[in-house]
Amino acid sequence: MHINRLNLFLLFLNIFYKFGALDGDGEQNSCIQNTDDYQMGFVVKSLNSTNDNGNTSSSSYTYISITHTESKITVTNLAVYGNLAGQNIPAVVVPPSIINETFPHWKHGIFFSFCPGNLKENVFLVDKTNNYNNKLKGEKFNPKSTRCSLAFCQIGLYFYDKDIGSTKDLDHYEYPFYVGFKGDSIKSSLYFKVSSYAKNNFYLYPCPYYGWINEISIAKFIPSPNIVGNGLVIDEKDRRHIYVPVLPLSENHDYFTCGEIIQLGNLGSISVGYKLKEEKEESKELSSLLFNEGGSITCEAYTINPVYTWRYGPLGMNNNSNFQSMEYMGQKLQLYSGHYLFYYDFQKIHESYTIGRNNGRIKDENLESALDYHKPSCVGKIGDVPAKIKLKNNNFLSLSPKKVDQFDVYHLSDNAKTKKIDVTCELKLDVDSKYMNDDFYNLRYKPILVKGSISNNLGKSKNINNFDFSSDSLEGYGFYSCILDDSMTNKLIKPSQFLILPEIEIIMKEDKTRTYETLPIDFSCKKVISEDIEQISLSQIIVIYNGLTKIYNKGEKKDHFEDKSKDVVFKLGNKTDKLIMKCIYKISQIDFATIEKTYQMMSNFTQNDTKTYSEDKVKEYVSDISKSISKPNDDTAIIIIVSLLILFLLFVIIFVIIVVNKKKKKRKDKPNRTNLISSIERSLNNSKSPSQSISNPSKNLDALNNKKRRVRLKITALPTESTMKKNISHF
Repeated sequence: MHINRLNLFLLFLNIFYKFGALDGDGEQNSCIQNTDDYQMGFVVKSLNSTNDNGNTSSSSYTYISITHTESKITVTNLAVYGNLAGQNIPAVVVPPSIINETFPHWKHGIFFSFCPGNLKENVFLVDKTNNYNNKLKGEKFNPKSTRCSLAFCQIGLYFYDKDIGSTKDLDHYEYPFYVGFKGDSIKSSLYFKVSSYAKNNFYLYPCPYYGWINEISIAKFIPSPNIVGNGLVIDEKDRRHIYVPVLPLSENHDYFTCGEIIQLGNLGSISVGYKLKEEKEESKELSSLLFNEGGSITCEAYTINPVYTWRYGPLGMNNNSNFQSMEYMGQKLQLYSGHYLFYYDFQKIHESYTIGRNNGRIKDENLESALDYHKPSCVGKIGDVPAKIKLKNNNFLSLSPKKVDQFDVYHLSDNAKTKKIDVTCELKLDVDSKYMNDDFYNLRYKPILVKGSISNNLGKSKNINNFDFSSDSLEGYGFYSCILDDSMTNKLIKPSQFLILPEIEIIMKEDKTRTYETLPIDFSCKKVISEDIEQISLSQIIVIYNGLTKIYNKGEKKDHFEDKSKDVVFKLGNKTDKLIMKCIYKISQIDFATIEKTYQMMSNFTQNDTKTYSEDKVKEYVSDISKSISKPNDDTAIIIIVSLLILFLLFVIIFVIIVVNKKKKKRKDKPNRTNLISSIERSLNNSKSPSQSISNPSKNLDALNNKKRRVRLKITALPTESTMKKNISHF
């Protein structure tokens, strides 16, 4: 239905146009010829360049077809836009050539026009002055004033309706379309050229704010994070501008970004802000800040009011030295070391804004014809105050009321001895001021924690972040220092040193077993048990053995003790089965740790030294050695005898078994005596030489019988128990 009505309207428009209908402004001549399209025109101009009617020459406008534009956007938010929500509507964009890198002085703006000119009375846009509780209200299009400039930017929803009135709720309309910008792959920008800036001389300018674009006209303006809440908003109702000091945030920037235009679809975003130029001759001298007894601060003739004051952090002043900072004070002054206070005369600011108002409304031309900027009335540097760097305490450490050589002493609680404790140092002011907190130096200086005393950390400090008590090591204890980072110095900031000690003296026990072969025997205590603990030293040695107690105190010359370069040695000259040695350590004369070593010692000593002993002592040693040698020899002899006896018994048993087996075999065969004798004789004859002969067989037989009897005697003559005992005793 809309399309048919549009075609009828365009046909009527074409006929009307061909008859040469022109509006009184002469803009019709610059419309695209030979077309029935609706068109939007754009031109950059200054209010000062217009004629009495507020128009420029018609030929300067660049016109874009609305009807045949390829850009479309989809409207959302049914609650605000009603039946328009969900529709794809034409989007007419300002040609990039008009704004990119060539946007003129801040006195200029982009003015809009509409073709056919005689129908522009039927074009409305969303009212720029108010959101009307999210209710669309119409404002009649006016080519003399409808524009995007520093005062406001009237991009967004536009409507055409031949029956629309001069003031009407936008509930009914024929032809909606969108007017905006096209952002390319490289962000398009809309930067207004402004006056120069200089060192310590930053002007206060009005930056576009949330209300610069009507917040329900689809397009939105989103301020940059660095200006949100960081400036003076005089008119909280429309929130069109926020006053901020304009400066490059880093060395390589020559612009200041106020925010971005955000659009629907693929139209992209547009950066908005100021082009900057430095004029070194305009730099401003710093003034002194005076703190008065009543609590006020004065800078030259001005009493500082935080509502019109900003705090500035120069390049290289903050810990992050790559950027400058500018922070609005608002309702309360908060001072930081090395920063500057920029104060602007509030009376001039209010007067300029009041003059710019008309019946409660802002006179927008005031921003474009004479930019509402203000130079700082006074710039004062914030001086330093006395402070001390201290350990930031935690639940694991308790401060002792006693100090050691002006060192604070902290005791570590028992339940923290197996932990890593995160720790930091902090700066504490030595003055009381309602404008300064303990973070006064935090933006400028960095305190660090290092192990050891200050004198041992000059030029070699290594920042640490925790005390490590997670192992049996003692290295977490000792001296620490809170100092400034190596690259920073300030005579008013004093470092501090402190000592970490256990709540209860540390006792470490070691059980040792050693075998000693010579006298004297050396036992030692190390002079230093950790290279990471400063001023720790061996204070005392206690040795206990054989009911005796030997004590050595640091620096003494005492028998049996020898002071060497790295340890102290105790020499034991007597034999003992057990020795206890206690090595006692102190830090700055405070008991710290005791290492108790218990030695279980083997008693098999041999004398191999060069000392002279008495005759009785030598006899005693010889007797001990003889007993030590004889006892193991007797045991060895018994073992040898028993082993030989066992071997002999085994031999006899084996021999008896062999003989018995042979006898059983003979009984089984039952051989004839005569045959046996003949066999024996033959054996004997065969064993002799040929010259030998048996002359007397009967004699040989008797001899054989005697031999057999001798064998029987040997077999039956086995050793008796008494015989065995006798033999054993013989051995």
